[in-house]
Amino acid sequence: MTAQNSRGKQAAGWLVRQGAKKGIAWAAGALGVPLWIVVGCLALLLIFVITLVGFASDDAVAPERQACIEAAKRAMPPSRSPGSPEEAYEIPWGLVMLAYESAGQPKDIRGWAREFAKEIAPRFSYRESQIVEERDTPEGPVKVRRAVQLLSEARTYKGVYTFRYRTRTVAAAGGRRTEEVSEGVNFRPDASLLTRALAQYGLDTGPPEDFIQLGESITWGVDPGLGAEGEDVSLGGALGSNLPVEFTGDPGFRARPLDGPVTSPFGWRMHPIYGTRRMHTGMDIAAPLGTAVVAAQGGLVAHAGWAGELGLAVAIDHGDGDFTVYGHLSRVLASRGQEVGTGEMIGQVGSTGTSTGPHLHFAVWKGGEPIDPAVWLAGE
Repeated sequence: MTAQNSRGKQAAGWLVRQGAKKGIAWAAGALGVPLWIVVGCLALLLIFVITLVGFASDDAVAPERQACIEAAKRAMPPSRSPGSPEEAYEIPWGLVMLAYESAGQPKDIRGWAREFAKEIAPRFSYRESQIVEERDTPEGPVKVRRAVQLLSEARTYKGVYTFRYRTRTVAAAGGRRTEEVSEGVNFRPDASLLTRALAQYGLDTGPPEDFIQLGESITWGVDPGLGAEGEDVSLGGALGSNLPVEFTGDPGFRARPLDGPVTSPFGWRMHPIYGTRRMHTGMDIAAPLGTAVVAAQGGLVAHAGWAGELGLAVAIDHGDGDFTVYGHLSRVLASRGQEVGTGEMIGQVGSTGTSTGPHLHFAVWKGGEPIDPAVWLAGE
């Protein structure tokens, strides 16, 4: 079974479950039988139908997928801030695809996808700033000011990101440059942008959190991990069973990905943003924005880019089902398929994704299960 077929069946099954929830309670009352009997019979029927009918082949869904990809790209507002941080908040085309399936697959896929993507496109707010360059010349110091717009808020399909900045002065060619640079991003969950769009099209899809998680998983080709707790679900939950295991070389020794205090260790905790008890699948290491992040062990880069709650992230395959994950980066300096050695720079510390400030989320997955990174680093 191809990965697309698998994701399609997951999407179909999820959509059916949302509709079924409303009818199960009514059926149990109408028939006068216990709820568990109705649930059991419907589950058997659902399994039979999905198995018998299956889902469309890759060839069949390819045009629809491409239409959703193009619609998501076209709906994105242009970047106006230095460094184009807006690109990190791209629309996952899987959300458009899932909504299209929920709407009963309207005939005009391109037109429908474009309109829906516009509704869930991020809304950016900016504030005025400037870059001041001072140069020492024979005639005396020269100061040049350049106006820029800094991204202050990104209102997205899953929440609101508010940017924090600080002023810094650095040496530049023949002088100095003073500018405002990002020192972190605050995140507030808010799916109203998405729920309004779904309601506008009359789509009752159940909890927006599940819809978002499944739509993102379709986009990045990973297991949706519905119901899972932890930041790594957007990279497939049990990484060892979803990312390709291709590295067959010698990973070599292990090293810390960066120096800094551990502000949140591995294990269950109260999530600092959501306020609920969730599994923390790695450990958080505090460090200034832009600090170099290195590979904790040699391997093959299995993922490099945006990864939902983890923001910009890198996942490295070390062979034998071992993966390390580096999340909330400000920059990714590795590419998928690249072989890296222990201590090789793969990114820089940031606060992208669901984050309260600059830090590195460092996780270790072994055989599809998260393990304590501190124990792994100790060689145990």
